[in-house]
Amino acid sequence: MIRNFIAWVLLFVLLAFLCGLVTSGPLNDLVYSRVLVPLNVSEGDSARRALEQQFGVTFPASAADFMRANRGDDAYWIQISATPQELPALFRGSPLVTCRFAWQDNYRPVFELPRILSATEQARMTWWLSGSPTQGPHLGGECTGTDYRIFRAFVDQSNSGRWVMYMEVVRT
Repeated sequence: MIRNFIAWVLLFVLLAFLCGLVTSGPLNDLVYSRVLVPLNVSEGDSARRALEQQFGVTFPASAADFMRANRGDDAYWIQISATPQELPALFRGSPLVTCRFAWQDNYRPVFELPRILSATEQARMTWWLSGSPTQGPHLGGECTGTDYRIFRAFVDQSNSGRWVMYMEVVRT
């Protein structure tokens, strides 16, 4: 009787352990992405302050239209508008941007946002690339930093006096 009980307990523990191994990957990803590290979205002055602190830079007073979304420290999506003269230097001197963009005319990077965020989360970011041209004047570039973060940027140049930059920063 005791042997039977011990055998059943051991069988139950073994099954629980095996079930944990099988489901731990998908469940860990689900818990991480949906519960432990939710998507944070900010705009305006709060986004500006968060970006200046995060990137260790001070943006010029004329920079505007600040939007920021992040999932922990693993992924960021940013929108900023500035004059064509100021935009290239917005992140100069930042300790976080550890690579140089190879800007290309009419290049649009393939962003990982659809792979990382659910449709519901993407709907919270109505500003992300909204109204940006697929044809017409734009720049794009990407680089990999020394800490293996991938930086992808798209610059909408349709307004010759004020460009809009969209940047994705993803830790690999």
